[in-house]
Amino acid sequence: MKPALAIAAALLLAAAAPVDEPLIIENGVRVAPAPQPAPVAPQISTAPARPAPPPAETPVPQPSAAAAPGHQPTPAELCAKGRLFFCDQLNFAVHRAGRRRSLVLQGGIGAGDTERFREAMEQAGPIDEIMLDSPGGVLEEGLAIGRIVRARKLTTHVPNGFACISACNFVFMGGVVRYVDPGGVFMVHMFTASGSEDFINDIASETREKGLPSTVRAIEQEAAETAAKVARFLVEMSVSLRFLTEFAAIPNSSPRRLNADELRQYNLVNTD
Repeated sequence: MKPALAIAAALLLAAAAPVDEPLIIENGVRVAPAPQPAPVAPQISTAPARPAPPPAETPVPQPSAAAAPGHQPTPAELCAKGRLFFCDQLNFAVHRAGRRRSLVLQGGIGAGDTERFREAMEQAGPIDEIMLDSPGGVLEEGLAIGRIVRARKLTTHVPNGFACISACNFVFMGGVVRYVDPGGVFMVHMFTASGSEDFINDIASETREKGLPSTVRAIEQEAAETAAKVARFLVEMSVSLRFLTEFAAIPNSSPRRLNADELRQYNLVNTD
C-alpha cells in the first residue's frame, strides 16, 4: 500500500473508533468497560446495569423520582435495582462526550465519601466537570467534597433528569462554573441531625447525665457553629449569604426546588 493510502486508511479507522465509551469507576477502582458491539451514543454506565438511554450528546438518566403508585419500594430496593440516586453512598462513573470528560456522582453522600471521591478522581484521570444526582446526606462530607472540586477548578452540572438536594448543594457550589439544565432539579432545606438514630440516642443519654438545660445549650452551640461553618463556605464559593437564610427556613421534611431566577439571584449558577 502506498504511504498516502496507508495514512488515509489509518485516519478512517481512527474516526470510526468509539471515543465516547464510558469508563466505570467502582469504589475508586477502574473497571474494564463492557465490550460494545458497535459505536454507540454516549451513556452513563455503572453497576448494576441499567437500560441504555436514547442517543444524546449528554447522559439521559432515569428520573430520580420514585416508582408509580402502588407498592412504594424502599430506597434500598430502588438502589438494588440500579436507581443509584437512592443509594446510601456515592457511585462514580466517567462519561465522555467528544473530548469532554465528566465524572458522574450518583447516590447519597455518606461517611467516607470524601476519600472515595478523591480516589475516584485519581483513578478517572483528567476531568472537566462533575455531574450530580444525589438526595444529599452528611453535611460535612458535602462541604469537604465541594472544597476538593474547587481546588481542582472544575465545573459542576445538574443535567436534565438529575436532582441535587441538601448536602449535594455544597458539592455543586464547589464548581468554578456552575449550571443546572432546565430539567435538572436543585432542592434545598435546612440542615438537621434529627434523622440520625445515633444523634437522638446521644441526646437522650446526655440529657439523663447532664440534665435538659445543659443539653439544650450544647445543641444551640453546635447549631451556631454549623451555621458559621456553612456561611464561611458560601463566602469561599462566592454564593450569596442570602442563601443561608433561604434554606434555613425550609423544613427538612419539605425540601423546595429553586427556580432559575432564584438560582441566579443567589449566584448558585453563574452561567446561562
